[in-house]
Amino acid sequence: MEKKEEYLEREGYINQGEPGDFQDAAFVEEEDAVLISSRSPRKDFSRVGLAYLAFMMASVLFQIVVMLILRGIGITVLDWAATLINVIAMYAVGAPVCYLVFKKIPVQEHVEKEKWGFGKILLYFMIAVGMMYIGNIVSQVLISIISALAGIVMVNPVENLVMNSSMLFKLAIIVVIGPIVEELLFRKILIDRIRIYGQGIAVLISALTFGLFHGNFYQAGYAFLLGLIFAYIYVKSNQIKYCIGFHIVINFMGSVLSLLIMNGIDMELLQSGDMNTLMSMIPMLLLVMAYGFLIFGCMVASIVVIICLRKRITFDVGEIKIPKGQRFKTLFLNVGMILFSLGCGYLFYLNTW
Repeated sequence: MEKKEEYLEREGYINQGEPGDFQDAAFVEEEDAVLISSRSPRKDFSRVGLAYLAFMMASVLFQIVVMLILRGIGITVLDWAATLINVIAMYAVGAPVCYLVFKKIPVQEHVEKEKWGFGKILLYFMIAVGMMYIGNIVSQVLISIISALAGIVMVNPVENLVMNSSMLFKLAIIVVIGPIVEELLFRKILIDRIRIYGQGIAVLISALTFGLFHGNFYQAGYAFLLGLIFAYIYVKSNQIKYCIGFHIVINFMGSVLSLLIMNGIDMELLQSGDMNTLMSMIPMLLLVMAYGFLIFGCMVASIVVIICLRKRITFDVGEIKIPKGQRFKTLFLNVGMILFSLGCGYLFYLNTW
């Protein structure tokens, strides 16, 4: 993270003497004003797009180089090895490169932290779970429409990964490492740098980039809605631990718990019609029904709560205001965001056809 004094010195606002040696005492009071006046909104959002593009490009380049090297020396890359290379490429190569690009954008400091009680945390977790499954339904409907119009059968890349991965991989990567890295990059590191333009803009950019970055229609819908909820939680609480915790539990529910519950039911035995078999499976069937009702309840409750609290969902105006007529152009019609969108579009294409 680049400190404010380092940024000001690099931009020529501080003498080249001792750290904090300003040209005059009055400048200390104007420090924040100087930092704000030196910001270029369009350049900042372009760097956001470039940061996530660098994430994708560095990951892909690393995988290509490693695969070429292994094949060049005659090593056959098995599926598990390819998955491991992909994980290393994303979290050990792509993520650090992304952060290095983000460091060029100054961080907004002096943001107050808000402590949340258990009841509020539970309420927003319920909303997050409900929105995830609502987003999943929306994605499934969209996929059905696209498949029917294009005459193709779309394959869910995430489903294949989850179904064919070991429990250790799911717990380590999907449940723990993935959520931590994603929340740091798409919430904390991003929002700390653009919340100066307003909380609403920060939440929107966080959700959109998070949804697009997943690169497929199966995840885009619920990733966008979860991105909205997680980003709102962070801008209001400034506690990234809430977002990380929610993300970990939700991924555990989707990739581990749900599979354990469903795998506990043998469909062939269930369809056999044998009464003794049916009686022995009643506890597991009740568990499946309870889990289903829990998910459905979260979906309904999340919609009701959002409707009831819609007037209390507010966003603070940023220290730097982007004129309404210039917002779309400033946020999205810049080099970084355009290139990032094109890169994500290509991923959607690859994962569709």
